[in-house]
Amino acid sequence: METVVGKVATEKLQPESVSSNLYNMKKAFLFLLILTGIIEGCKYDDGPVFSLISARHRVYGRYILEKFTINGIDSLQQMQNRYGLNFYFYYEDTNEVDDMEIFDSGGNFKFITRYSLTNHNKIIRMNYGSVLLTGSWVPNYQATGMTILKLTHDEIHMKTTFNDKEYLFELKE
Repeated sequence: METVVGKVATEKLQPESVSSNLYNMKKAFLFLLILTGIIEGCKYDDGPVFSLISARHRVYGRYILEKFTINGIDSLQQMQNRYGLNFYFYYEDTNEVDDMEIFDSGGNFKFITRYSLTNHNKIIRMNYGSVLLTGSWVPNYQATGMTILKLTHDEIHMKTTFNDKEYLFELKE
């Protein structure tokens, strides 16, 4: 009986068997790693399937608002008249927060809000989002979540609904 047990144990520990099992485990692990990356990369309706650059860092930058609609109606001129079309997303070192500023075509500062990425980087939550959308601080400003539709290294598309109106932003570097 000892010989049978010893023989079975010896056969299981043969280098060829161990290396074959390790090779198969490595292949399975690599497959799962790639699958997880693809699933995690598919966060936005339109955008890259996979990116090595974090969503937070893809948001940072200077953009021009190329399309702005309210309930499907072109409202780009309205936004240009109110604030301007030059959006700047950046990390503010002093307070360790993310900020977004808007400048008019002359480079004059017009608007600022703090923002954060939430819901697994699918939402940009803007502290003064209602002011951005309506141009009014009255009666009370509200934070607004903008759903990210597309996020690449040079484009951000986002939409939100506020006071029964749908707002669509398309920004490009």
